[in-house]
Amino acid sequence: MQAIRRYFGQHFVHIADSNFMTSGDEYAETVDALKYITNMRFSVNLRPDYAPREMVEMLYKSGVIEFLFGIESASDIVLKAMRKAFRFIDVVETLRNIQRLGIPFIGSYWIVGHPGETHKTAIETLEGLRYLYDNELLFNSYSNVYVPLPGTEPFENPKKSMA
Repeated sequence: MQAIRRYFGQHFVHIADSNFMTSGDEYAETVDALKYITNMRFSVNLRPDYAPREMVEMLYKSGVIEFLFGIESASDIVLKAMRKAFRFIDVVETLRNIQRLGIPFIGSYWIVGHPGETHKTAIETLEGLRYLYDNELLFNSYSNVYVPLPGTEPFENPKKSMA
């Protein structure tokens, strides 16, 4: 990290691995090391179903100023189709816990057009997103159109994945 700052002049690094916090106790040592890197700040991807308050607080105290979550939908029907291990109400609770820590920059990722999404579930997602913004639980969000990747079930058997 020091080399990134020194050679490239970067003062902000994004840790993109959303499994960063779920990789056992190794993360604690890495997070602790972040606080010794001066003049740099960080952002990190986290999973809404695994962001315990004490871990988030530790990250924040170590220089992480932006937390990004792959929420992807506010519809429990679509979240289930995505095989997510959480419901939208769980997302709201996670974001409220983080908000209580005073963290200003909370972002999210969303997917539009996942197999099984309907007009009704798309509206539900827009309403959920509006709720998060109205309650100041989000600072920003990023949306992407669903694209099935080769080797995945939706790519290989799209009719089955829409059932």
